[in-house]
Amino acid sequence: AEDAAACWKTFSCCEGSEATLSPEIWSVVKSWQPKYHIRELLDSTPRMLERHYTFYNLYVRMQGQQNWRIWAGDCFFGVVTILLNALPAIEFEEGLDVAQNVFAAVLEMLKSNGNMAEANWTMPVEPLDLQFPF
Repeated sequence: AEDAAACWKTFSCCEGSEATLSPEIWSVVKSWQPKYHIRELLDSTPRMLERHYTFYNLYVRMQGQQNWRIWAGDCFFGVVTILLNALPAIEFEEGLDVAQNVFAAVLEMLKSNGNMAEANWTMPVEPLDLQFPF
């Protein structure tokens, strides 16, 4: 019960719902959170693009529902992970300005909820200080 209360406090239960993602998909998203900043030398290869477009498709789904707050309430750091991993595809599909705005939104999100350790998310934030990837 104490763990459940802690996850609700940090918006990190990631229990999933019909409006967001299943718990299994959130778990896969979480597995990518420590690697969001790692780029391959050949980032434009189909394999690497597949990763970015997988997250881009989740981003589009979230945008299409026009209620990202439901997603963030379910799995706050999962949303951050989706956005960071989707950035290259967002830039390609929607332009640099949109990608920069998404990046700025991620920084604001992390300022509003810095409870990563409490939420058991170990996302490295150092790359964000370098104004990654712009």
